[in-house]
Amino acid sequence: MTPAPNGNQSLDPVSAAQQTGPRTMSDNPEFIEKLRQGDPDAVDQMVKAELPRIYNLCLRLSRNPTDADDLSQETFVHAVRALANFKGDSLVSTWLYRIAVNVWKNRVRYESRRLKSRHVSLSQARSLEPDSEPLDIPGADRPPEEWAALSDDHRLLLEAMDELDQDDRAVLTLRDIEDRPYDEIARILSMNLGTLKSRISRAREKLRGIFRRRGGRAS
Repeated sequence: MTPAPNGNQSLDPVSAAQQTGPRTMSDNPEFIEKLRQGDPDAVDQMVKAELPRIYNLCLRLSRNPTDADDLSQETFVHAVRALANFKGDSLVSTWLYRIAVNVWKNRVRYESRRLKSRHVSLSQARSLEPDSEPLDIPGADRPPEEWAALSDDHRLLLEAMDELDQDDRAVLTLRDIEDRPYDEIARILSMNLGTLKSRISRAREKLRGIFRRRGGRAS
């Protein structure tokens, strides 16, 4: 995880053990070809290996377990339909992350149109350039008993996250909560590295501004 301003790691409820687990043979041409052909065993292996990560990403973006279930299932439906077009020029996990982010963004746009008078709960995130200080954003997928122990600043920070637009929440979730490398995020979002770093920096500044306006104490 990205270090917090006080030197501690971000309060993220998904342990390293939970985030590792079996991986698909993403760099194996034979496995990729089986996926493209829709081989049931290869598809099953992909889903079993990647579903926990995709669910966690969707939960961190939506902050709603029901939405996360729906979004992760929709991600794999889209992925299976698009397997024949997967060229294998990126890791399977990177490809699935790209689909998941797009599925979430489409859901946010749909909900925004349907509920124009409300700010929907399906948008959030956080991130930064290498030399700037990240805010310590707690993950959404935390046990109920841990929520009671959150500090006022963490609660304010989550509220501030809800005010960010979907693009800012996406880059910040991928970088500061998911701790994804810059080059992988650039591939996920189909963005060049320089543009990505600038967007992350601006998104983090927006988050700090909202956080301070709400009375939070950011270093």
